[in-house]
Amino acid sequence: MKKIISRIHWKKGKQHLGHKLEELQGKIGLVTLQKLQIYEQQARKEYGLGALDTLFLLHHEEKSMVELARMVQISSPTLARVFDALNLPRLSMKEASKRAVIKYNSSFTSEQHRERMRKASGYVTPEQLRERGRKLYASFAALTSEQKKHIRRLGGLRTQALLTHEERSRRAKKFSASRTPEWRRKRAIKARLAIGRQPNVTEKAMITILQELGVYARDAASAQEGQVYYADGKENKRCFRSLDGRYFIPDFKVKGHNIVFEIYGDLWHSRAFNEPLGRPEYTWKPEKKIAIYAEIGILCKVYWEHELQDQIRREEIKQEVLEIIAACEQELT
Repeated sequence: MKKIISRIHWKKGKQHLGHKLEELQGKIGLVTLQKLQIYEQQARKEYGLGALDTLFLLHHEEKSMVELARMVQISSPTLARVFDALNLPRLSMKEASKRAVIKYNSSFTSEQHRERMRKASGYVTPEQLRERGRKLYASFAALTSEQKKHIRRLGGLRTQALLTHEERSRRAKKFSASRTPEWRRKRAIKARLAIGRQPNVTEKAMITILQELGVYARDAASAQEGQVYYADGKENKRCFRSLDGRYFIPDFKVKGHNIVFEIYGDLWHSRAFNEPLGRPEYTWKPEKKIAIYAEIGILCKVYWEHELQDQIRREEIKQEVLEIIAACEQELT
């Protein structure tokens, strides 16, 4: 370890040495911290340094994140989070790859190097390349879907573990900038549809009102016509498309009728919170949301958080809900 300390760039390494495991309290999981404490004893005995200093120096001179993680008996992404929690610099993917190639090549003798060069210089016909590709594809195709997912996931985790925080941010921005606004909008809609949201506190207040009226249904499948269900859950998800191509997922939907209820939080739907973020006006203006739904033939009622908290207004809301549902049932008959 003394040789490693002498080889490492002192200006770069000095400021990152001397960290204690106590600094990780509350920043990482308890199991990870316990494994680092076990490795601390081994590092003190073998290198005369603490676990964090040992891992930092070994990473910058000898071992990759995957090899270090195997030593500590944790995953490489978890070890990467330990480095990031203490602002310890990690090798970039380019540096790690270069060092891995040098280490791999140094494991061969001169005779083995010559043999490899002779094989590499040999001409490979297009048919031989196609045959190799067919064999590789056949071996991968023989795997189960779970095995394929596992291989892809491991590859992604290893790649992410080798990247620094700045590199990950840069790659994410570059990927996002290369996509069109339409693609990003569709991806956001797909992600929203896949999320199984649970009602928040304000929405639960609306659910209490519906339960008191006896018109609330837990899920859309078992709901009777005229009952109201929470439409933003994963199993009850209802999505409407406006005339300008935007998608809307209401908070509550009446089974069998084109009626929806939207709940606006006093903070999350305020103009002061949403306008600086560049969100559209209907986010804080209920009349805009009502007009958008009306264009596609849907009746929308919007209730604010403070309305649901006011006892007198709650009674008025109950009456409004019953009248709306009753009026729609009369139209159908």
